[in-house]
Amino acid sequence: MNNTKLFNRLANEKSIYLKQHCTNPIDWWPYGPLAISKAQDENKPIFLSIGYSSCHYCHVMARESFTDQNIANLLNEKFICIKVDREEYPDMDNFYQLSAHIYTKRNGWPLSVFLLPNLKPFFAGTYFPSESSNDQASFLQVITELSDIYINNRTLVEENANKVYEALCEGIIPKEKVEFEGHFPHPLAIIDAVKTFEDQKNGGYGTNPKFPNFPYHEWMIEQILEGIIDKDRGSHAIFSIEKMLASPLYDQIRGGIHRYATDKEWMKPHFEKMLYDQAGLLKLLAKAGILYSSPLIYDALIQTLDYLMKEMNNEDQYLFSSQSAESEEVEGLYYLFTQEEFEKSLSSECQKNIAEYQNWFNITKEGNYHSGLNVLSLNPQFKDQILSTDGWRVVRDIKKMLLKERANRIPPLTDTKGIASWNFALMTALMDVVQYCPIDSIKEAANNMLGLFTKKLETTFISENTFPCMDHTTTKKNNYPLSEDCIFYAEFLLRLYELNGDISSKTKFFQVLDFIRSEFIGDNSLYTRPIMQNESELYPNQRVQAYDNAFRSSAIVLIQLNIKAMLISKDHDYLTSDAMVERLVNESLLNPLNAGEALRVLTYPLSAYKIVTVPLSWLADPRFKKFTNYFMPRFTFDYHEEDNQTWQICSYQACELKGIGFHEFEKSLRPQTENGTN
Repeated sequence: MNNTKLFNRLANEKSIYLKQHCTNPIDWWPYGPLAISKAQDENKPIFLSIGYSSCHYCHVMARESFTDQNIANLLNEKFICIKVDREEYPDMDNFYQLSAHIYTKRNGWPLSVFLLPNLKPFFAGTYFPSESSNDQASFLQVITELSDIYINNRTLVEENANKVYEALCEGIIPKEKVEFEGHFPHPLAIIDAVKTFEDQKNGGYGTNPKFPNFPYHEWMIEQILEGIIDKDRGSHAIFSIEKMLASPLYDQIRGGIHRYATDKEWMKPHFEKMLYDQAGLLKLLAKAGILYSSPLIYDALIQTLDYLMKEMNNEDQYLFSSQSAESEEVEGLYYLFTQEEFEKSLSSECQKNIAEYQNWFNITKEGNYHSGLNVLSLNPQFKDQILSTDGWRVVRDIKKMLLKERANRIPPLTDTKGIASWNFALMTALMDVVQYCPIDSIKEAANNMLGLFTKKLETTFISENTFPCMDHTTTKKNNYPLSEDCIFYAEFLLRLYELNGDISSKTKFFQVLDFIRSEFIGDNSLYTRPIMQNESELYPNQRVQAYDNAFRSSAIVLIQLNIKAMLISKDHDYLTSDAMVERLVNESLLNPLNAGEALRVLTYPLSAYKIVTVPLSWLADPRFKKFTNYFMPRFTFDYHEEDNQTWQICSYQACELKGIGFHEFEKSLRPQTENGTN
């Protein structure tokens, strides 16, 4: 390879992902008007490469193709090359992911899109290898052929690109209409509908790749806690949680969960850790711990909170976005142990029972991963021994010893950018732990962490002069706000008010919600960027769907926030339009496993949503604080400062329970025993 470094424009970018490509021989441009103008002036196609720093195959393609001088020569001559960090431009990434689905039926990263100078895609795919195989062309073959087609058959290229662009602008709108009676199908009907996808041996759903589906499992747990489905019918949720927490998908040593597994047994994780997944995990386990008192759940909460504080914390200002799947250019290397490494990490006392502990952690000489390497998991064959009081103490001790050994290794790269929506969602997850987790020490740890970040988070992403507009990331100043950031910020504010009664949080919640409703809603849809910014980019403003994708659907979160705002304000104008709700209901029922947040919000009729209004002084009463875990998220809290102890629980139609004093409140709500006592 020619070692002369061509000038490219990524060195001064703040994104770690873009900086990783600043020495490529490819003449990369960051996304912006200069790159687009150059493509239009020179009438060249655009090669748009979208990825992120924690993505293993992004690094693989970079090493194989983006450092190759022959590939670089062709790209530099025939294309304008734009490199994008998908975490800085989530709306762009979402749009072109849809184009990859149309062209190749594949999604993911790296995303490789070939565009006309007006940004309409004429081909899109994901990872292309450096060497061709029977079922896939090499990257050099792809760019050679696409360059030739663009030059020699431009009319056909433009016709196809226009058709695809029109389809993308309409969105992937489901044509099917799901028929059902009532406002929404009963939870048991949904569970029955997805039962054929249950993996009854390994937990979870489907085969591979297999994702944790946090919102769907959270919905099942909530339905059990509400008494809507019995524990037996919802048992697959607990079974799945247990399987995931005992598997390598969960980082057994440090805590935190990896993004997904490439096999159905959860034994081959894709090792990147994303902040939004930690939020999903915390929310799920906070409620699962009420139902299933297991050290697997409680230790996962403890470990994950500790992991976030020690490895993802930017000086208590915000939490980092992710950690890479690879270290030393090998996926998962940081997390893998040979049998010898495992043995040497343990104390002399543990050496006495080394064969037993190797069985517990699935350690073999041959390796359970590859090349004599082992991923750490807890062997279900020894579940009783492992989960016994003495056994779990040993497991904890071994994990500490392995963590000490792992500290000597080269860790995966941490992407130090902060992302507004992910950070606010994580704070909401912490508040769920505070409200629902039955273990006081875990609640205290979550509450302490919440206290450290609350004020600094707002100043990190939001300027007083531009409130409620905010920057999506700490690495790039926005030209306009994104709806996902505003919605998760509004949710954070409401939950903060519910948790501590701070009236300023309540005030800001309504200000942000009003901003969302005025800026992002049009044609009975929520859009990713403000309606007034429809023409600010050459790719279209997009409707937000019911599906959770990487994390909870912001459109669905907004529906619930609107209901709660209506209950607090008694202003029915806050309710989401029937047309928007109907569309999102239909989308969610076409794929309920990937629309768990929609199930959590839409399962209930409007009359099932309640507001609990109590004296503000009760927040200082430990009895009330402990009682709040009885209230699932369909309840919202409001507080009064009147000189009395009155309380009431109301729907939008009427107040169904009311009284004076906490004793009466508790007596009215706590289940009675057969002899009539509480």
